[in-house]
Amino acid sequence: MGVNLLPLGSPRLATSTKGAVSGGFGVRSGGARLVAAGGRDHRLSGAPRSAGAERSGAQSQGPHRDRRLGARLLAARHADGVWGQRFYQPKWTSSHYTLLDLRTLEVDPAHPLIRASIAKILAEEKKRDGGIGPGRSIPVSDVCVNRMFLNYAAFFGSPEDGLKSVVDSSSPSR
Repeated sequence: MGVNLLPLGSPRLATSTKGAVSGGFGVRSGGARLVAAGGRDHRLSGAPRSAGAERSGAQSQGPHRDRRLGARLLAARHADGVWGQRFYQPKWTSSHYTLLDLRTLEVDPAHPLIRASIAKILAEEKKRDGGIGPGRSIPVSDVCVNRMFLNYAAFFGSPEDGLKSVVDSSSPSR
């Protein structure tokens, strides 16, 4: 069964001059959902509900915990606009993975600090092929990094013009 991460909401935000991004990833703003074969919608917002909470309609303590976690992640941002040491270093506490976590937590898409960090990445981390790469010593972009980047950059409202080259570098015809 194939599963695609498809953002909900407004019409397509970024388009490729070389065609659509492969792998079923749409680049749109709004909340995310997982769509499995058969069209079932598996929302990614909030904490999982227990069976009892699902029946009663009560949400577990997830949303409060999620807001606190989002605030803690934002507080860890350095004055120069990065988390960790730079975009992809150290790997799991870097700007890249922190922004991916903030997107998963559905932090306010208009948050100015997040938008500034993404703009910094677009200005400083683009490779010759127009995509985003995991390190400064690597001259070309990485398809997986590009697609994760597009996931959170589109969610946080990055301008389409800045994302087009990343979309193009992620397409199969590259």
